[in-house]
Amino acid sequence: MNEEATSLIELLDQLVPPQEPPPISMAPQTAGWAVLAAAILLGVAIALWRWLKHYRANAYRRAAIAAIEQANGDAAEIALVVRRCALAAFPRTDVAQLTGESWVLFLEATGKGVEFDAATAATLTEAPYRQESAASPAFVNTVKRWIKTHKADRATEARHPISEGTEARA
Repeated sequence: MNEEATSLIELLDQLVPPQEPPPISMAPQTAGWAVLAAAILLGVAIALWRWLKHYRANAYRRAAIAAIEQANGDAAEIALVVRRCALAAFPRTDVAQLTGESWVLFLEATGKGVEFDAATAATLTEAPYRQESAASPAFVNTVKRWIKTHKADRATEARHPISEGTEARA
């Protein structure tokens, strides 16, 4: 045995510290992660593109709501805004000739869950021809709801109702 007296502290001082390992890369090591990242980016880009397309397509709705707010309760002005909004959304040949009851039926058919009661329908059809016409809150709310919910695919049903063909035969 080695008779040299060595203490534990002296032995610990002789130890050499280990080398630090190289840093671990955080980059994905397989192609699957790159494909997944590309698919996620593509999905986000498509969703953003569709939202932007929808936002631009509904610019006329936002303009109509703003015009109603600026009308200050003038029913004639609000009725004209509704007509302009319908002309922006539907073909002119379908909207321009509509008056009276047919105009109200068209709006009800193209609006989702929008029904014009007798007073609201009368205000809508008669206001443009009156000197002074004040819009009731119910009228303004119904018109705003139609502007927010109308759909062009419902216009086809409004133009060609199924019952129209059966009435002609009877």
